[in-house]
Amino acid sequence: SLLPYCSFSLLYILINDYGTIEELKTVILSVSYTKNILSAIPTIGPVYFITLLFCTKLIYIFIDRIKSELAKHIIVFTLSIFAIFLGASGYWLPWSLDCSIYCLLFYHIAYNLRKYDLLNKLNEYKAVVLILCSIWYLHILNGGMELAIRNYGNLGYTIFGAVSAFIVTYILSDSLSKLLPKIFVEFLKLTGESTLYILIIHTFFFGVINNFIERKMGFNGPNIFSLTIGVFFQIIFGIVVYIIVAKLKVIIKSKIKVKKEAVK
Repeated sequence: SLLPYCSFSLLYILINDYGTIEELKTVILSVSYTKNILSAIPTIGPVYFITLLFCTKLIYIFIDRIKSELAKHIIVFTLSIFAIFLGASGYWLPWSLDCSIYCLLFYHIAYNLRKYDLLNKLNEYKAVVLILCSIWYLHILNGGMELAIRNYGNLGYTIFGAVSAFIVTYILSDSLSKLLPKIFVEFLKLTGESTLYILIIHTFFFGVINNFIERKMGFNGPNIFSLTIGVFFQIIFGIVVYIIVAKLKVIIKSKIKVKKEAVK
């Protein structure tokens, strides 16, 4: 996930005129809104969750080395509660580290759902979707959550609501993948893999793309049609960038492998 963030950082430095030092401070600290600390540093915008994901995965790698499953559960839950305290107290850390600690709980749950093959087991009982949708709905009614501003909502509703939403999405996606044409399914998979690059395109060029579409199609302003077309083009551009980067990674890896073999 750091590669898309580095791409964002490079574009950010090239496009902005705040002065190189200020831009470097912004991208290095990667602050997602501030309150009690680093209030003078501009927020990095909606791409904050790229570094958030990186930190969450990195921390969990170390936690996963603990042999005792009970100890893992306790550590993850304790850290998440501590993160809620940090958020409520206004200590919003660089790289969204406080959010990363909170998200460990959801990462841990998802990890165990996959580890024990619970997703596929639940997928066998389609009626479970109705129960999970009800839990998800209750979560929405009770305000949901917003990571960027550290609004974690009610912990119980948040945990069960978010996990229910994840499972429902998985079950519905699996069902749709069997009904939709294969080419459409492959396009959706490619879109998912390109998400981080699509976000970068959206962050920088949303206004430019939508203004161009509005002018060409004769719209007086943004509407559902122009926005839909704009999102589609952002997805296409993001996929193209993802494919180019993936190809470059393969070429670089093959060259490194050849050099290593030549040294031997």
